[in-house]
Amino acid sequence: MIQSLFDSSETKLQQTRINLYPGEPFTVTANVDNSELKLAAGFEICEVISASQSRWVIWDNIPSSIASGKIRGILQDFGDICSLDRFEKPNKSALARAQFRSFDSAMGAAAALDGEILFGRRATVRLPLHRSGDGLGVWEDANVCLEWVPPTITAFSGYPADVPAKRAAEAAHGVNIRGFVLSAALYEGVPSLDTYTVRIGGLPPNVTQKDLTTFGNPGSVMFQDTKCVSLDRSMAGIRNILTAIGDVIFSKPRLSTCFGGLVRVWAKFDVGRHADQACLALHNRSFGFIGQRRMNARRFRSVVYTLPSSTYNQIENDLLRLVPERRGHQTTYISVSGSLGRSNCAIVINLLGERMEDVRRLKVSFEDFLGDNQAKVPSRIGISGPPPRNYVLYFPDEVVQEMASTARKQSIAQISQYHCSICLGVATAPISLDCGHSWCRSCLHRHFDSSADLRIFPVLCHGNEGACRKPISLLASCELLSSHRFDALVRTSFSAHIQFNDKDFFVCPTTDCPQAHRKISSNYVAQCPNCLVHICPQCRQAYHDNVGCMADDETFQDWAELNLAKNCPACNAPIQRGEGCNHITCFWCRTHFCWECLKTFPRGEGIYDHMRTEHGGIYR
Repeated sequence: MIQSLFDSSETKLQQTRINLYPGEPFTVTANVDNSELKLAAGFEICEVISASQSRWVIWDNIPSSIASGKIRGILQDFGDICSLDRFEKPNKSALARAQFRSFDSAMGAAAALDGEILFGRRATVRLPLHRSGDGLGVWEDANVCLEWVPPTITAFSGYPADVPAKRAAEAAHGVNIRGFVLSAALYEGVPSLDTYTVRIGGLPPNVTQKDLTTFGNPGSVMFQDTKCVSLDRSMAGIRNILTAIGDVIFSKPRLSTCFGGLVRVWAKFDVGRHADQACLALHNRSFGFIGQRRMNARRFRSVVYTLPSSTYNQIENDLLRLVPERRGHQTTYISVSGSLGRSNCAIVINLLGERMEDVRRLKVSFEDFLGDNQAKVPSRIGISGPPPRNYVLYFPDEVVQEMASTARKQSIAQISQYHCSICLGVATAPISLDCGHSWCRSCLHRHFDSSADLRIFPVLCHGNEGACRKPISLLASCELLSSHRFDALVRTSFSAHIQFNDKDFFVCPTTDCPQAHRKISSNYVAQCPNCLVHICPQCRQAYHDNVGCMADDETFQDWAELNLAKNCPACNAPIQRGEGCNHITCFWCRTHFCWECLKTFPRGEGIYDHMRTEHGGIYR
């Protein structure tokens, strides 16, 4: 509890009247579901910075010859820049991370520069998935994984006895020769080179008879040559097909450690539809440039993080635990590129998944040990009990000092009798608020519960027969409530704030995703950092590329007129009612109003007299 930080006595609350005078007003910063909130007394939300409101931009694919000054010169046209870091990448290119003073400037730069030809290259300029922190993950959804089994050579070796033949087969099976993993077993059929024949498959094109002597001393050897094709020729054929679709960058071909020496190549496009076209053009088709083998082409989504080498060194071992080791068909990959020995070289970590949920799982696990969402503040006051996963409460230094000083000066007096502001009886386990009114501990608990159920914030004191309207201090709330109940009130207040301010905010369109987003007038397609869905800036639903937007559809307006629905006169929320009383209380903003004329009544006072006088009764 906060009380323990103040070195106060250990007298039980049930026997003590706690006087809490924290010197409010002050605000408290809280992180809820990637959004940053500023809370005032009574759990009132003063400010919300949503997770997608990043002041950072990531500029990739910059020629390595371009210095930081030229990069700054282009970016500063969109607003003031606080900081700019430039990192060398291993593919003769550079990456820049720039922080603007405002979100609007960062968004404007990303919207204007992404996809443009700058310094002779097509620029990739995007907002990261988080506002701040190490890594600044950037979404990519146009990666294509190409895999095929290259043509290999099969060898037959003859042995006069079964014992050396079996030993040779066991010694060769599973061995890696220059990236090709062999398969070996006793063989019956043609050709038959001796009493016992061993068949060894998966040999590389440049295999020699000397390579086979490492497994035994065969009496005779015969190679069955298939039409081997070099990797250079294979890559040339793939490049001819994919460059006709769109701009693409290839990785170096690699041989995986599976039987047959599976070749894997990554192709990165600028847009997702080009990746889909590439999969249609290559998947499950046979080509001469890979020896008439079938190609496997799959589209992958990814989140790419750019880390300083010092940060990467701290998490290098943790990366190995993210993707379990598999053979053959994988749905997730992690690639790391960069020169660890160079001080100003970026370490690029690419988390790839064939399915959206795969990428999200990797992202959450990666950021758990990266600590990307941990705010760095000088002082922190914790709450007793297990810490909530996505919520942390922080107080500024000066507030901590003031609260501690105030608590030390307070004398905790034993009491005999105080009157509760709610039940008006003798207060039990009384608590005195900074407004001077006393409450039963249980009554104050119920008051918080009622405010949460009715979604009424800020939570006010109702002392002096309801005349006191002062918000209950956060310090008093923190002293009274457990960490879980405090967290629940913060979340409820945040949810109510988003719903009451639906002109400025909206909730992620993905079912069960709690992420809140701020509405922006730009056509920039935002992305939810929690579920990774792209959001249409017009209709606030999942982005529908090349499909007409429903934002201008008049279907809802036609339905509202047909069903006699009306909008709340306070928050404009649509409301449909059946038969009954004309006294309506809006579920979202708790405004009391008359259904017939939409006149509002604070706290509902006088509404029934109005309905009888103006409309002849309270029912429709």
